[in-house]
Amino acid sequence: MYQEKKEPWQVREMFPDVALHLETAALVMEVRDALCLEMTSYHSSKHARIRIPLEEDYFLQIEPVDRGYLGCAEWFTYTSEPDENGKPIITTSMRTCVSLLKGDRRPEQENLVTFTTHCGDIEETIRTSLQIVFNHTGLRLNPQVRNQGKNWKKSA
Repeated sequence: MYQEKKEPWQVREMFPDVALHLETAALVMEVRDALCLEMTSYHSSKHARIRIPLEEDYFLQIEPVDRGYLGCAEWFTYTSEPDENGKPIITTSMRTCVSLLKGDRRPEQENLVTFTTHCGDIEETIRTSLQIVFNHTGLRLNPQVRNQGKNWKKSA
């Protein structure tokens, strides 16, 4: 049966490369504009990554863990649970692979620790990742904040 309005997961199945591009663009806007963090991003038709510079020449590299249709990476996981009336409620979360990198240039770059996260959104992913980095390395690092906007340290 034809539905006028498609659910996000249905659009993702129809156009996985476009969905990855749009999801990455939305996350980039959130990190850069809402959280006011310095960052760079990369995406191809099947993969994406967000890289956030930290203090002292460290970087958080965040990549989606899940692979979907045609091998395209997926930032978001959609789950359906019934509400009290039995009507399905769709919720989203992010499953990511996060790496702490030292150094800016690829040949000299050192991967200090890599782990996966399962969080509600990109802000929670970044905050959780920084706490995991501290727990495993003892390094208390903050992301580099853009000149204007939200003060990351005060909102922590």
